Amino acid sequence: MSELTLTPAMTEYLAGLWKLENRRQEMTTGGLASHLGVSDTAVSRMTKRLAEAGLVTHLPHRQIALTAEGRRQGGRLVRHHRLLEVFLIQVFGFTWDQVDVEAHRLEHGISEVVGDRMDEILGFPTQCPHGDPIPARDGSVRSYQTRPLVEAALGAACIVRRVGNSGDAPLLRYLADLGLRPGSQVTVQQHAPFKGPLHVLVGDQPQVIGHEVASLLWVEQIQPPLS
Repeated sequence: MSELTLTPAMTEYLAGLWKLENRRQEMTTGGLASHLGVSDTAVSRMTKRLAEAGLVTHLPHRQIALTAEGRRQGGRLVRHHRLLEVFLIQVFGFTWDQVDVEAHRLEHGISEVVGDRMDEILGFPTQCPHGDPIPARDGSVRSYQTRPLVEAALGAACIVRRVGNSGDAPLLRYLADLGLRPGSQVTVQQHAPFKGPLHVLVGDQPQVIGHEVASLLWVEQIQPPLS
């Protein structure tokens, strides 16, 4: 398939499906519509075009599956977007709450040659500033065994791996103020019932964060709870 046959809108949908597949989330018409912020009708129209192009297949119960070519094309856009985010921070000095918007403006103009050169200059990063994996040239990704912070065991030392909403700039600024970034160590000390706030240690600094915010932080346990 010629790369020129794909419009930016088509690759955006493929990238959305790639992200849902990578996160093991529901790959349905409704799931993709929610992820992209569009209507079910818009998704139905686009998936029909993508199916005709051999990029997705329709399954029962409104499920959508990527073909090998669809996965390659979606992963390519995700790779360029996340490399751009790292590049904008390391080279241009942007902050992590600014780069998602700027990368969206640039991602469709990046060739494979430029993407590979950025990857090399940046030292072959495996994650974007928000903790999402950057696909390698061959489509492989580095993965972690993660769970939302709200599900972490009390007293267990964890590492923040990913922020669930990388496009929410105010949220990212708030998390930065708390010291909660990918790579930060966090330990839940107390979790109020009925979706109440969490009392945590970020490094050795006590903080209190709401249940909703904690549900957007994906962490990997590195030490079991103290007995």
